Amino acid sequence: RATISLTCKDYPGALANVLSILSDNDVNMTRIESRYGQKATQVNFFIDVDVPANHRRVSQVLQELRKYTCHAALVPAIKVPWFPITAAEVDSVALLVLEG
Repeated sequence: RATISLTCKDYPGALANVLSILSDNDVNMTRIESRYGQKATQVNFFIDVDVPANHRRVSQVLQELRKYTCHAALVPAIKVPWFPITAAEVDSVALLVLEG
């Protein structure tokens, strides 16, 4: 999986244009988050896709997005050695933190 960060002008249909680029390249979006940009006329999107970051389809999507957006790039993956998932794991971490 990969995450794409992009900034585009805020106008009706901006997101539809981005999604059509993903669709045209057979890249499935699994999650999206939006935030207002630093300028009032821009919006930032963070899009998770189900294709590996080094796949040619992701490269093609980025090339096309850069034609229509102010910024488009891959968000680098961060290795996390361990993360609590089950309730028991979360409880054990909480006890360690609370007990010092």
